[in-house]
Amino acid sequence: MGRVKLQIKKIENNTNRQVTFSKRRNGLIKKAYELSVLCDIDIALIMFSPSGRLSHFSGRRRIEDVLARYINLPEHDRGGVIQNRDYLIKTLKQLKCESEMAAQVANPGTVNSNIEELQQEISRYQQQLQLSEERLRLFEPDPLCITSMNEVESCEKFLMESLNRVTERKKYLLSNHMASYDPSTSGMQMYMQPHQDGIPSAYGSETVQWVLDGAANPGHQIFVGSDPLMSLRYTLFPRNALSLGITRL
Repeated sequence: MGRVKLQIKKIENNTNRQVTFSKRRNGLIKKAYELSVLCDIDIALIMFSPSGRLSHFSGRRRIEDVLARYINLPEHDRGGVIQNRDYLIKTLKQLKCESEMAAQVANPGTVNSNIEELQQEISRYQQQLQLSEERLRLFEPDPLCITSMNEVESCEKFLMESLNRVTERKKYLLSNHMASYDPSTSGMQMYMQPHQDGIPSAYGSETVQWVLDGAANPGHQIFVGSDPLMSLRYTLFPRNALSLGITRL
């Protein structure tokens, strides 16, 4: 007699359902492996038994990577919208990290190799830190730590060279500053630039009128000299000038 064809419907008996799953699971995994090798494809297979036990298979890439590739597909290629997409991507990354850590723990040789690399890197950084600290001590040496004339001369030479470099830089900056300095932009220039009449231009014709009015006063005699600022001061404060005995010539 031939094999009775199994009707495709749920097996009601729990034991028979578990046995059927166990037999067909191995065949399904075998087919998935053959397909991934023959066609060189990414494949991820996840199954839960009737009792809730997990079975999974992936080809050349991790299941997390295959699922992330699927989630990152455009909606029209994926065939629908995935809810909480960002959360799923974050969870897949976390699962990948945990899987890699578990693999390292399962392989002590890999863990030891990583520890040795980290120790060598730490040693290199410690040497760089020590050299940097030694160079910094040259700028602020501790006299109690200097025990020989060679150390004194070496430290002195280093500090003098640093001082010379700073001095040269200062001269360079000063020369650039003086070259870019324009006296015409000074705030006092408008007071120091006289008109043809000898009166500062900042006060204009009003100051000339003040001087003329003061000269017309018979109580005061005003002489406008070569210094326009002093003449203006005498004009504005004649009483103070006379009380101090100042005479403008």
